[in-house]
Amino acid sequence: METGTVHISEEHVLAGPAFSSAVPALLFRRLKPGSIAVIDLPDFDPWTADRIASAGVIAVVNCGESITGRTPNVGAPLLLERGIPLVDNVSKDLLDELQQGEVLTIRGATVELHGGIRMEGVRLTAEIAATRLKAAQEYLGLALSKVAAAVATEITMEWAQFFRPARIPPLERKLRGRIVAIVVGG
Repeated sequence: METGTVHISEEHVLAGPAFSSAVPALLFRRLKPGSIAVIDLPDFDPWTADRIASAGVIAVVNCGESITGRTPNVGAPLLLERGIPLVDNVSKDLLDELQQGEVLTIRGATVELHGGIRMEGVRLTAEIAATRLKAAQEYLGLALSKVAAAVATEITMEWAQFFRPARIPPLERKLRGRIVAIVVGG
């Protein structure tokens, strides 16, 4: 199969030249219509997803987990809404094995490289993404309530510190007419 050739069959098999980079801006420059983006971006953002989709990719393989549950980020659902298949949680070894522009074949959730190298992932669907996104939203609500409770406890314990008059130390020099930088801790 030649680099640049894209084959799509009814069995959900995709093949095309694959490109990766640890630096998203470099990846965006490498991607071409009909290519496959290989990323390692947990919870990738919608801006990144939009840039990848705008490049005309036929699929995305993420070595990270697109929706970890820590934040309700919508990069993965955006790709799926645009009809771009996403294989998630593939071994990070893919990044070492992949030669830029080599033809990568995706069969369901299996990624195939040169020399018969095969790696398994999870083929994200809109349903899986929605379930993970809902869990992330619930987690975020819980995390925010814990932060709010911790702040409230801290304010209660340090009440006097928050509301006492500010104490300005005496200065050894006159400041009038001088440039002054004020640095505050915490």
